[in-house]
Amino acid sequence: MNFGELIETYALHGFLGQPSDWSFLPEANAIDLFSQPSLGNKNFAEWAKWFNDLTASISPKLLIGYSLGGRLALHALRDDPGGWAAAVIVSAHPGLAEGREKRLEHDDLWAKRFLHEPWDRLIGDWNAQPVFENERDHPKRNEADFEREGLSRALTQWSLGKQENLSEALKQLPMPILWAAGENDRKPDRLFHPKSKIWIAPQGGHRIVWTHQSMLREEIKRFKESLWKQH
Repeated sequence: MNFGELIETYALHGFLGQPSDWSFLPEANAIDLFSQPSLGNKNFAEWAKWFNDLTASISPKLLIGYSLGGRLALHALRDDPGGWAAAVIVSAHPGLAEGREKRLEHDDLWAKRFLHEPWDRLIGDWNAQPVFENERDHPKRNEADFEREGLSRALTQWSLGKQENLSEALKQLPMPILWAAGENDRKPDRLFHPKSKIWIAPQGGHRIVWTHQSMLREEIKRFKESLWKQH
């Protein structure tokens, strides 16, 4: 058994996500970000410490995060850089250099809408946002699977407007990182991290965790194999 097979994998879903979103990676321990209401009250740094404490006894380990989960993953990597052997960051932003107030206003508006608006109309409007404009199929989300107050808290407490810009901090991380993004989505910047590998999903948008599952699974497999070669 090689290093890539020995490594324990943890995966963090995005906003409106569920652990089952990672079913195409059966080896992954999929974390439910909304399983405990108290987690939504933690800021990025507090959540990172909680999660690293939760997984402290596991080694070696790989962290995968998509979108919101990717941003939380970046904070976990920075909080405990020696605790993670590698990471895969999918469709995630390292942090805003400007425009924080505008993003906070945007997320606060959505947070209010998620508390009260009719679900089908709300999800339709959510999927109509520019970030998803290149997506033809949207993952089905049922209201019964979520707690609206938890979603609302996530939009405010884990808003990109509250996230620290980690662009400089990422350069200091010691572990290899695979950045994955859709061709039609925001591209990762190689300058973020000296050990970066970048994979761009052809004709992909933001939701490549659904639209490019087979390709993403193969890229992660190759990334794990490359970790073995480094050991």
